[in-house]
Amino acid sequence: MPLNTTSLLLYFLASVLIYLTYIAHNIKNKIWCSYRRPDRTKIERWVAIGKDGRWSDVEFDGGWYHVEPSRTVLMWKVFLGFFPMPIRCLDFRHDSARALDPSTFQNSIDAQMRKDLDKTDELRAIFKASSEQAANIKKRRGGMFEGYTPIILLIGFVVLGWFMYQMIGKLDMIGNGQNLVESQLNVLQQMIQSIVGQ
Repeated sequence: MPLNTTSLLLYFLASVLIYLTYIAHNIKNKIWCSYRRPDRTKIERWVAIGKDGRWSDVEFDGGWYHVEPSRTVLMWKVFLGFFPMPIRCLDFRHDSARALDPSTFQNSIDAQMRKDLDKTDELRAIFKASSEQAANIKKRRGGMFEGYTPIILLIGFVVLGWFMYQMIGKLDMIGNGQNLVESQLNVLQQMIQSIVGQ
């Protein structure tokens, strides 16, 4: 049965509608993230919600940026060349790990974030101080012999070589002794054969 123009157009519209429904279903748990590099070029990618229900961070140019759904703006994105759909999007810049504030387009920090950052700075300072103390303690524990380690190792290798040389000399003596014992056994065996042979 040949398809007429009307049924062909209905099949096409139905397939486009199914595809757009599929796209809308897939992007409902995604945010479109755009990142501006220092040279003003732009990178864009989708970020999906994690299995645990939290938004994961997004990676651009080796740096990690925080996805904050409260800073999303609604933007129209065109699919299939001529079907616009509203999507949530975040804008990032290279100089901050946070998305731009949609009302001011600046990287403002809220009060809770500032408290968290202050705590993070304090913890970094404590870690730096404790690691410096640990390094100083480790230096002090080295004691008097720390600078002489190469000399001690060199003397140890020389002493080990001398002992090995002495052992090789004793092994040669054992080898000579074994030859002496073998020659005595051969003489003894010849004597026994001469006695038995008579």
